[in-house]
Amino acid sequence: MTIYSGFSFESTTVSDEISGKIDDSAKGFYFEAGISAGCQFGVITENLYMVRSPRDLYRNSWITWETLPVVIGTFNATVGYQFTNNHSINFEAFFSSAYPDVTGSTEDFDALLLDGRITDFSHHDNYADLFLSTGFYTDYSFSNGVGAGIGFEFQNVHFRAQNGYAQHTTDFETDTSDYWYPEMEHTSTYTGDTVITYDFFSFYWKLGVVWRHELSNHFDIQLDAWLNVYRYNRINDKHWGFQPNVPTVDYLDIVEVGFSGGEIRTRLNFILS
Repeated sequence: MTIYSGFSFESTTVSDEISGKIDDSAKGFYFEAGISAGCQFGVITENLYMVRSPRDLYRNSWITWETLPVVIGTFNATVGYQFTNNHSINFEAFFSSAYPDVTGSTEDFDALLLDGRITDFSHHDNYADLFLSTGFYTDYSFSNGVGAGIGFEFQNVHFRAQNGYAQHTTDFETDTSDYWYPEMEHTSTYTGDTVITYDFFSFYWKLGVVWRHELSNHFDIQLDAWLNVYRYNRINDKHWGFQPNVPTVDYLDIVEVGFSGGEIRTRLNFILS
């Protein structure tokens, strides 16, 4: 979930070609730009499955990455051309980035006995080293602010799990009572060490419907609905050794999928003309 607030300014060059007077119904170019800041809350869960048969997948490890919260700043700019009151074409670009900081915790669970019960656990600070998103959208409004659009969006997120502790069982193969439990002793502690890193790269092609409405001279509202027609994800998970800090286990997952869901966005702008 993401919450934003911000402001924008607008410059409009629309004139009546016959009289030379300003006329909102005439055609012309316009430009809007704005900045906003917000917080993103949520948890990313990374799952590792073991293939036991073509129809049997067993989840033997999973990692949760908290973002509680990530502070994000966004700059967006829109340039458009108004043909009439009901017909316009718009091009929007935006760039968002987060301030690198601790965003919560990272927890790593293992269930190695194939019976669903947890055998190993570790807890670390989660650092958001990179939280970047940028994209381009264009749409054509053809009736009362309603239009169709196409968009492209790119995202890159890099998390780093550092510090913390681990609770690893040692005799669970012979002693079935030795599963993980929260009060067990710490078998390892980490101070200043990078334990796990998570790099998520993704881009989307989108088709959507856009609605814009001017509430007053200083306020307008925009509502978008987008369908992801193509999505590419590349996820790289590395587990690190400590002498020196080098990756010892490396997982790479690449997914390409079409029509993989969508999103609805709403935005209320305060305009300084």
